Amino acid sequence: MLAWTVFKHYLLARRSGALVRIIAWHCLVGIGMGVAALLVVLSIMNGFNLAIRNRMLNIEPHLVWQPSENSKTYSASELGDQIDLLSKNGVDSVVTFEMQDMILRSPEGLFSGVVAKGLDPGSLRDLLNRAHVSLDVEKMEPDQVIIGLDLARSIGVFEGDSVVLIPPEALLLPKGEMPKLQTFKVFALLNTQMPELDSKIVYYSRKGFGRKLQTLSRESGIEVRLNNPYEADQVKAKARAEGLSLQTWGERDTSLFFALKMESFAMTLFLC
Repeated sequence: MLAWTVFKHYLLARRSGALVRIIAWHCLVGIGMGVAALLVVLSIMNGFNLAIRNRMLNIEPHLVWQPSENSKTYSASELGDQIDLLSKNGVDSVVTFEMQDMILRSPEGLFSGVVAKGLDPGSLRDLLNRAHVSLDVEKMEPDQVIIGLDLARSIGVFEGDSVVLIPPEALLLPKGEMPKLQTFKVFALLNTQMPELDSKIVYYSRKGFGRKLQTLSRESGIEVRLNNPYEADQVKAKARAEGLSLQTWGERDTSLFFALKMESFAMTLFLC
């Protein structure tokens, strides 16, 4: 009632001073526009962050297990069954992967550091389907790779070109010793609309590739996708109590989410 009395006295009363009434209306309109601008910008920022997060969750695994020296060895089915018991909404898929750092050389002699990730043909097909990319990976041969679109643009590579993958440790070989190289053909270009992924990733089929070229950085593990990715932290806490060490999707992309959080904070502070 007091707020309505003040409002009516300064804005609607005919006998109030013109100057007071004008100042009050200006304050009301200014505050309204400021709050509206703050709400609109924050809504756009939150929608933008949510779109990036959902796009990333379509490509990246929700939980990752990698063996250590003293850890128990799990197969994909064993790990999937154990996590399924810890999750409320269940497990969507469990796949085995391998990853290694390499140097990619284009036909024009341009070089770029890449992350080569190997998946089984079925897992690679599921990943491409989630990225809304229609490719028949069954026709993909062991000497073919799929590279990110931004990476292809940076070094001038097109579909069908031949590229060379070089282990990073080859740069440390003594003079005169020939490094171990392997030539691959670009099967397709992948556009996930995630620049941080498309600018460095090279996908290959584990069928036959692993025997061709392996680096000292090669590591393997198991990726788990949950029906509800937002319960990854809860599943990790339960798994830790049982001696199982997992890494969540939030921990694997901390720099990205920190940048998004700081961007939203800076915009809010500026508007305020």
